[in-house]
Amino acid sequence: MGKQKPTVYVDTNIFSAMYGRPRSASNTARKQKTLRWWKLERAHFALFASRQSEIELLRGRYDGQDAAIAAVRRWPYLTGTNDLDHCVKLRLKHYVVPESEPGDAIQLSFAITHRIDYLLN
Repeated sequence: MGKQKPTVYVDTNIFSAMYGRPRSASNTARKQKTLRWWKLERAHFALFASRQSEIELLRGRYDGQDAAIAAVRRWPYLTGTNDLDHCVKLRLKHYVVPESEPGDAIQLSFAITHRIDYLLN
């Protein structure tokens, strides 16, 4: 039996970086690095996303939105659990993630509760 691939939770920011239109030099560099990783490395990992990623990508209107949403929908979604809710509350309560960024706490908690090897942000 072959070795299982390491798991990666793909955060919303990755899809935004790949499909959005950069508005600064730093965003252009991020897009290039993200696309390079996606092209060269992703095949070495089992990738996962969540409904939370899709929800975040659906907010507002921006260039590349349809492509980003289509991309996130190609990957298996991790499911929410009671453990997820508890994990989110702990991350916010103990200031691991700022209270102003509950979506980040949710994304991190998906990776934690499903024992994902890496969080790609």
